[in-house]
This record gives sequence, C-alpha cells and structure tokens, in this order.
Amino acid sequence: MLFGRPVIRPTELATLVAQSVIPMAKKLRRHALRKGLSEEDIPRMRALRTRAVKVVLRRKGKHLGLRTFPDSDKRRGKPISEWLFDLIWWDDRPNRNRMALAMESEWSTSVSGVIHDFEKLLSVKCPLKLMIYRVRPKNAVQAREEIRKCLQQYGQHVPGERYVLCEFQSGWHCSAYLFHVKDAPRGRVKEVTFRSLCEC
Repeated sequence: MLFGRPVIRPTELATLVAQSVIPMAKKLRRHALRKGLSEEDIPRMRALRTRAVKVVLRRKGKHLGLRTFPDSDKRRGKPISEWLFDLIWWDDRPNRNRMALAMESEWSTSVSGVIHDFEKLLSVKCPLKLMIYRVRPKNAVQAREEIRKCLQQYGQHVPGERYVLCEFQSGWHCSAYLFHVKDAPRGRVKEVTFRSLCEC
C-alpha cells in the first residue's frame, strides 16, 4: 500500500474534532474578553472556529511528533504560514518525509462553499483528508450527496486514501463519516459509501 498506516485512526481524529473544536472556540472567545477586547474587536465566531480547529489539530500533530503548517507558536520565533490547505501535518521523521494529513474547513452553511473547499482535498496525495463543515438540517443530506458526486467523478484516487467528514449541525452536534478508497482501478472508484464514525 502506498501510504501505509495513517498516523491516527480516522475515528480518533473525528472524535477529537467533534469534541474539542467548539469548546476551544468558546475558550478563545473568553480569553479575548479577559484580555480586555471589546465585542467588536473579537473575531467573528466563524473565524474563532477556524482558529480553534487549527489549535486543536496543531496540538495533536505536535503530540504525534509531526510538523504543522500553519504554526504560530511564538517559541519558534517566526510563524510558519499556511501551505496550500487550512492545515497540514508533515511527517519528516527519518525515512518518512510525507504529508500525513490535509485539512480544509468551511463554516458557512453554503453547500457550494463546502464543495469548493472539499475539491482541494481531492488533489492532494496523503492518507488522511479531513473536511470540517457546517450544515443546516435542510441541506445536510445534499452536502454529503455533493461530496459523494465529487468523489465518484474524480479520476486520480489512490488506494489507501481516507476522507474524514466532520459535519457540524444545529446545536453544534457533530456527525463524522469516513470514505476509505480501497480499490481504484485507473484512479476511479465505483461506489462511494460513507461509514459513520461518531455522533457527538
């Protein structure tokens, strides 16, 4: 298999996102208020959620011994900027030198916005591709169906790729799904079935 085993199980990754992102966004907001920022100066909640995703995944990536992009850790001196995606894990341990995870997030409830970001994940070759997005009850099924179409129409799949979808719904409940490319003759998949990973 081209990729070998992923650095983290998809279920563990989905559970981490589902249980940690929204509490981290609230914590970042409280921290900003304690620093004396006014309501107008605090980034909008959408921006805070994106920042929370990056904080949670950056910490986990570092715990796994990986480099993360972007990385604003002040101890590093100069921050490291984004590298094509909202966040990646780069494994540069001996005999590795590869991307371990690519992540995109879209907090608007626009299905076209979700698909625009998801399509970026199709193009990267790495074992874990994480899409975090928000839906309303009326468009949750439509969003997954559009993602399914993208996966079926794409012509350069590699066996071993795992797509983890973390779908935030009303009340910030999260449902997570997995699509694992097991076989891809000529880069195509015949059937796309999402397996439920967790509900939080």
